[in-house]
Amino acid sequence: MINSYLYFCRCTLAILFWSFVVVFTGSAQPDFENKTRLYKKSFPTRSVIPGGILDLDGDLIDDIVVIDKGIWLKSFISSGRHFAIKLTDSLRLAQNSEITLAAGDLNNDGTPEIITSGEYSLINVSSFINNKITKKAFQSGIYAQGSNTIDINNDGWLDYFLTNDDGPSRIYLNDKNGNLVLTPVIDFMKGDTTDGSGNYGSVWTDVNGDFLPDLSISKCRAYITRADDPRRINRLYINRGNSFFEEKGAEFGLNSGEQSWVTAFGDLDNDGDQDAFVVNHYAPHILLENVANQKFVPVTKGPSISSFGFQAIMIDLDNDGFLDIVTAGVDGVIIFHNQGNMTFKNLRDVLGPNLPRSLTSGDLNDDGFPDIYAHINEPINLPGLKDDELWLNKPNQNHFIKLNLEGSKSNRSSVGAHITLFTPKGRQVRYVKGGESYGIFNSFQQIFGLGTSDKIDSVRVRWPSGTTETFTQLKADNTYFIQEAKCITPHLPVYNDEIIWKGNAISLVAPTGYASYLWNNGSTTSRIETNIPKVFCQND
Repeated sequence: MINSYLYFCRCTLAILFWSFVVVFTGSAQPDFENKTRLYKKSFPTRSVIPGGILDLDGDLIDDIVVIDKGIWLKSFISSGRHFAIKLTDSLRLAQNSEITLAAGDLNNDGTPEIITSGEYSLINVSSFINNKITKKAFQSGIYAQGSNTIDINNDGWLDYFLTNDDGPSRIYLNDKNGNLVLTPVIDFMKGDTTDGSGNYGSVWTDVNGDFLPDLSISKCRAYITRADDPRRINRLYINRGNSFFEEKGAEFGLNSGEQSWVTAFGDLDNDGDQDAFVVNHYAPHILLENVANQKFVPVTKGPSISSFGFQAIMIDLDNDGFLDIVTAGVDGVIIFHNQGNMTFKNLRDVLGPNLPRSLTSGDLNDDGFPDIYAHINEPINLPGLKDDELWLNKPNQNHFIKLNLEGSKSNRSSVGAHITLFTPKGRQVRYVKGGESYGIFNSFQQIFGLGTSDKIDSVRVRWPSGTTETFTQLKADNTYFIQEAKCITPHLPVYNDEIIWKGNAISLVAPTGYASYLWNNGSTTSRIETNIPKVFCQND
């Protein structure tokens, strides 16, 4: 079977012929299938809390990063539509369990780095080159918790943020060579007479609609009983530009003192702003609606539930056009299925019977529906007794569009970009994040569900650099690669079906009507012939 893909720009048709696999032969609610034994039986891993899903090899298909036993960084590459995964490399990170993982292209070379840390351990920066992992490390000196990549000073280079359980959090600015340098950008101790501890989940997003990334920190300090103690009051740092931030949690209604573990953000009602879901440990979780980019107010008709949760993300699981809320913790995975109008249906039986404490999400089999990689670690931050689980999302009849961004003046990973999709039914907004929740990383790729409609008016991208671009004539059920100030490229299979190879060269013909062509082997013709090395097999 031939697995090949093409990209074409507005001006040039560029075709990438990735690999050969030769085969010889004689609105629904979210629905997942456990495919662990089928696809991952040969690669058992037992992850702790952190993990990641992102495209490691540049084929616009999500791959998996895990920290096996808490100390071994392992990468699994997905083949996409004809799904299979393979272990590419493994590297030991530390003596003790890592607690947090973030990712992004720190040196703007087109390949993402993986950044991990733990309890008073090193900060490990791991790179993937030719399917091999290499790392460099430096000392943090803190009890690491949540982490994110974000271009804080908007210079086109990703920086790094790390929360601290035992003291104030840290910011590391990029020196424009891919190196991270500890820099006091935000005074986290301002107005705090304590030790500044209790910092857990973190996320950078734009809460006030000014296109500048703001910082939310969820606070939870063990044994602190007073709700007015700063060590358990959530913080919101509003970005005023020029690396100046103001703490405005109380003003925006995001200053809960209920021992929060994480806060998730996303546009739940498709009105263009970022709503919030706060996971508390000793009080019910809180759903908050963003009102006019000025404050967050509780949604009384929202999901009312108490659980000991560690993770929360927002993602459209069934491509109906509304973001769902997914939590993981002691009670396993709970899905709050968005019914529209800020109402939700609680789903507890979608994944099981094991109870994932953590999870990451992305489209691993390239079918347009986000999948889940579940961590069955128990107790918290220890490998536990059960292997990770791979849950593939079962497609329905809903349509979608997938967008992958690459910055040029902006950071290469496009963290901080705003994407607005316009359809006859309204608009949807996504914000590209560099890590979220409690030390996990979800795909950079943005999937917009279209429901039963396949109509798209346009897509508008507001890059971190300030440049805005609008794209029209996009087709549903396709993946697009958008390069800042350069090109939008559909990612289409040259062959959708299996091809039986009989030993002859294979001819690949690109669509007609383009000014020029470029294959990844350097050919500039519309048609190429490629030879496949001989493969011998023996029938049983």
